[in-house]
Amino acid sequence: MFKNEITAETPIIQMTAGQLAEYLNSHAAPAQPGAAAAGTQDTQAETPRRYVYGIKGIMRLFGVSNVTAQRYKRGIIREAVKQNGRIIVTDADLALQLFNERKGQ
Repeated sequence: MFKNEITAETPIIQMTAGQLAEYLNSHAAPAQPGAAAAGTQDTQAETPRRYVYGIKGIMRLFGVSNVTAQRYKRGIIREAVKQNGRIIVTDADLALQLFNERKGQ
C-alpha cells in the first residue's frame, strides 16, 4: 500500500508520519547562523507589555485603596492609562516607571 520511494510528486496522504518527517528533514533549507542569532536577539530584547484593567487593577498594582487609585489614574500615571468609556487599560510597566520617577523627585 505504501510506496518505499518518496518523491516530490508523492501525495502526502500516501506517506506515513515517519516518511513525511524524513522527507521534510532531508529537503529543509539549511539555517543561516547569522540570521538565527539576530532573530533571537530581537525577540529577547522586546519583552511583552503587562497590562492591568480597571481601577481594581491599579489598586492591586500599587496596593492602594479605591480613592488613591483614582487619584493616581488622574495624576501620576495619566500617561500610562488609556480609557474608552468605562474601559480602563493601564500599561503596568509604564505606570510603575512614572510612579517611581515622581516619588524619586
